[in-house]
Amino acid sequence: MKTRAELTSFVAGYNNKGIITDSFGIGADFDTEIMKGITDAGGSRFVFLESAEVIESLVTKVLVGVFGACGSAARVIVRGKNGAVVTKIWGHENTVAGACLGELYFDNRLSVLCEFTTPNTTAAGENEIETLTYELRYSLPNDPTSEPMVMR
Repeated sequence: MKTRAELTSFVAGYNNKGIITDSFGIGADFDTEIMKGITDAGGSRFVFLESAEVIESLVTKVLVGVFGACGSAARVIVRGKNGAVVTKIWGHENTVAGACLGELYFDNRLSVLCEFTTPNTTAAGENEIETLTYELRYSLPNDPTSEPMVMR
């Protein structure tokens, strides 16, 4: 397997069976698109390592996280409202699919940065208008192939 399509298809097959795949990039000679494709298909996240020396601590952190996860294959869907349009979610290619967050842990905080456009019209006397809606989808870690939980 050498192409992004072959690798992501392989990883997606395991993800459909409940196996989550992380990917790590070290140095400058790896293919970012393939690594991100693997983690998108694997329901997790891509991590860039600045040096080989941090591998042990990061893998330890990932293993501790696996056993402390309260959700997996998490994804935030962001949609425009009242004429607003989401034009970009930074770090994620497909704005329709949303932002892949990977695993969720108790008391962790994640950020998603997006760009959106709004219409230049407001009703008379109206200073604020709701422009975005959010939806968090995730699977329970002990049942990753079940219907995802949805929070709006």
